[in-house]
Amino acid sequence: MSSLELAREQLAQQLSQHKYGHHVVSLGKASLPAHRAIAVGEQFVEVLQRAQLPPGLVRGRVYQCTGIAYVSIAVALAQRATTQGSWVGWCASEHLNWSAARNAGWCLERVVQVSCAEHWCEAVVALASGVEVLVVSIPSHVSQSALRRTVLSAAVQQCAVVALGPMNGMSADVVFTATQRTWLKENELQEQVAFASQKLSVHVGGRRVPSEQHFPLVVG
Repeated sequence: MSSLELAREQLAQQLSQHKYGHHVVSLGKASLPAHRAIAVGEQFVEVLQRAQLPPGLVRGRVYQCTGIAYVSIAVALAQRATTQGSWVGWCASEHLNWSAARNAGWCLERVVQVSCAEHWCEAVVALASGVEVLVVSIPSHVSQSALRRTVLSAAVQQCAVVALGPMNGMSADVVFTATQRTWLKENELQEQVAFASQKLSVHVGGRRVPSEQHFPLVVG
């Protein structure tokens, strides 16, 4: 059995054991035309257009989320895709909080989360064959050459890759960096204060960005 076949088998086993696994019938690609960008929320559409980029996630490109609250950026970035018919794969050391994702508006029936610490490259390639958006964190032991081959394979399969945190020296097409955070009060009762959401100041740059931008992003 090849490493790719092994990764696919492990993916199927993990999916069958997942508490949301029964929702998934198959990991076939959604029926959206390949040339169309994958949907993102209005906050992202506006800033991407100002940056002179397509108003969505472009298949085959790499998007990086960094800075403070980088996971929150990724959750906000991929949310609209799940409600518009796209499959999202989560293959990261930062596990997806299902409750938080549901509260953020994710359609969980179109989300697959797998653990791929041991065979990262093989698992990513296998998962990329069945999803349109792939959220990953890159282990430090993965060499830059192996990382490039893996990302290229995902790109060939028309998958948009969203990387969490450092990329081991590889540059992303578009980089979202949270530079400031303000916690927003939901309610205040005497001395008890509940913070339900956060407002981030996000910088948009990267090697494919003609015009760098800053924008506010409310998440949570």
